[in-house]
Amino acid sequence: MSQTIEDIHSGLISALTGDAGITGWVTTHFGAGAALSTIKANAPVDKIDVNKLPALIMEIGDSNPEVEVQGNLQLVPHDIPFAFVWIEQTGADAWTQRLQLHDLVIKCLLANPSLGVAGAGAWVSEVQSDHNAFHPKHVMRFVVSTEFHVEAA
Repeated sequence: MSQTIEDIHSGLISALTGDAGITGWVTTHFGAGAALSTIKANAPVDKIDVNKLPALIMEIGDSNPEVEVQGNLQLVPHDIPFAFVWIEQTGADAWTQRLQLHDLVIKCLLANPSLGVAGAGAWVSEVQSDHNAFHPKHVMRFVVSTEFHVEAA
């Protein structure tokens, strides 16, 4: 079964923005009417419009196609970097938010390992906090590693 890189990215965005735990995190910390914005391009943290926060920042990432070819299918390992960016004035609250988000993203991927794409697999391979470097903006960076197959036309 052939997949595309677009299928994988769309599946990840859908999983993250549709996850009950992550949407609950957003409404708990930012209010009942708060929603997660999705920005499809990496952007310097200081250039992100505060009116778009909290936000999920998506980037395309990197592939390293392997030699594993089965007939007209090629296995494609692909890493997708993304980040959550939000504003929190209180250091202790930001600490709690970072701890919660860490586990919520991992649980989301455990619940959606195929990202809705038949034959694909995905898992969290990296998590990095900004260590309060952009206060009052906060950033949690993640990398999701995936594997999928591309089929010859």
